[in-house]
Amino acid sequence: MNPFTTGGALIKAAAGINHFNKHYGPGIRQARAEGDFAKARELQVQGTSEFARNISPKLKITYDIYGQENIPEDGPVLIVPNHQGYADILLMYYVFQKMQTGFVAKQELSRVKLIQDAAEFTGTIFLNRGDTRGAIDVLRDGAERLKRGDSLVIFPEGTRSKGGPVRHFKAGSLKFAQKAKVPILPVSIEGTYHTFEEYGSFHPAHYQCMIHPLVHIEEMDRREQATIHTQIEETVFKGLEELSGKKVDFVE
Repeated sequence: MNPFTTGGALIKAAAGINHFNKHYGPGIRQARAEGDFAKARELQVQGTSEFARNISPKLKITYDIYGQENIPEDGPVLIVPNHQGYADILLMYYVFQKMQTGFVAKQELSRVKLIQDAAEFTGTIFLNRGDTRGAIDVLRDGAERLKRGDSLVIFPEGTRSKGGPVRHFKAGSLKFAQKAKVPILPVSIEGTYHTFEEYGSFHPAHYQCMIHPLVHIEEMDRREQATIHTQIEETVFKGLEELSGKKVDFVE
């Protein structure tokens, strides 16, 4: 790891997150306490969009975004991308600058106080992958947030591919949409692993993102819903092949 490039990038990212927490967090918390979730979503969108727009040029991140016409004007939706690196989160905030997005993220990230606070304000839910009972609570919590109008991002691979072979989507990942009866928005991501995972230190990078048409799982019967994860997986990885120009390989 190069401490000069990585340390500088982390300082810039931390400053951006801290600005979001201080300038938008209190208003979001108050709006939720008053039951005004629409206002909370509005403030969150303002804050996360500002963060993504400001931090990207500082970190020398550039973007190509395809299929923006498929982004609905309003949520809630369950956004389902492939997962290449930590920077997927930045890409999602840059792409969805008019829609509130929270994440279903691994529990380990909650150990950092700065990220823990940002997660609260963005409506992110932490999942302990080894806790079956806790996973049920997370599913219930996530479905309730979707029902009240919040949108969520979940990475059905469960872990970062780091630009290598990908993992098949876990069927249970889409239960949030099934339970809340909201549509799914498939998304293909390419290039985010160049930022950190490829070299183990920070590097400027170019990200590509393809947004696919909504999948209305809420209009499907149980039989169709039982296999929808394979359809979503096929859509996402076909898009990844188009973006990368390479055949997708799977971890067996």
